[in-house]
Amino acid sequence: AVTKLYNGGATVPSNAGSYAVTASISDGNHTGSASGTLVINPAAATVTLSGLAQTFDGSPHAVTVTTSPAALAVTTLYNGSATAPSNAGSYSVTITISDSNHTGSAAGTLVVAQAAQTITFGTLATQLAGTAPLTLTATASSGLTVTYTTSNPAVATASGSTLTIVGPGTATITALQLGNANYLAAATVAQTLTVQPTFASFAGAFFTPTQLANPTVSGPTANPAGDGLPNLLKYAFNLDPTQSNATAGLPGAGTANGSLTLTFIQRTDISDITYLVEVSGDLLTWSSGPSFTRQVSATPIDAQRNRVTVQDLIPLGGTTPRFIRLRVTQP
Repeated sequence: AVTKLYNGGATVPSNAGSYAVTASISDGNHTGSASGTLVINPAAATVTLSGLAQTFDGSPHAVTVTTSPAALAVTTLYNGSATAPSNAGSYSVTITISDSNHTGSAAGTLVVAQAAQTITFGTLATQLAGTAPLTLTATASSGLTVTYTTSNPAVATASGSTLTIVGPGTATITALQLGNANYLAAATVAQTLTVQPTFASFAGAFFTPTQLANPTVSGPTANPAGDGLPNLLKYAFNLDPTQSNATAGLPGAGTANGSLTLTFIQRTDISDITYLVEVSGDLLTWSSGPSFTRQVSATPIDAQRNRVTVQDLIPLGGTTPRFIRLRVTQP
């Protein structure tokens, strides 16, 4: 019979480690002993990595680690740090089992991809030439600042989020977000800006600053060309106010179905004047509206003009004369 002790205890060890072993004969007729070292090596374990491809979302991106046997404690390092990364990029990952009875490791590369982003940019309302600068309000889903470009600086210029109206016409305003280390560039969004002329912008295109300061030359009722057509009518018919235009582009009277008609060119690219056809029987009292006139046609000439014909509802005949005219007014 012998007595065996492991590090001084009779319990046989199960965990990995080194144990001093002593064996002594416990027989009344015999004597003897022996000693040695019992070494229990850690068992090999398998480590598996997953979740190595992720996308930036502002949160930490930890890899998924599984072990066999299951649920063993591990130490995970990302580029040598125990903190899981949040930003987009490539990170060297090392996994080491930290269990005294098992050994094993694994390595891989965690790639956190840049996130996609989108731009929201609503339609732009039609503006009038001379309007105060606008503040553009496009937003990016990333929260990053949106920048802008303009296709026609003669119509509008962009600086930061401020859009400055320069003159009449159209321009494409494009919203951009070029991304950063964590976000990909967004798809651009373009909106069309239409800037309508005004009488002021019309006058500014033909008169010098000195003339603009003199309403007897550049004002709505002035007639610098001396042809009887004031500047406001030249604006309404898109004529040069500095040139004598004779009858070019002016309304024309006629008859249809026994009533007077008036045909004129109406600009559709402006909104600061009103075209009003009026009729009279005595040149003193003038009337307009659906009780007195009706619009016969409005035929587009181009994107900026219609040819409009309006008819007097009272027929010609008898001894009562009929008159028809076009009056152009500003609000």
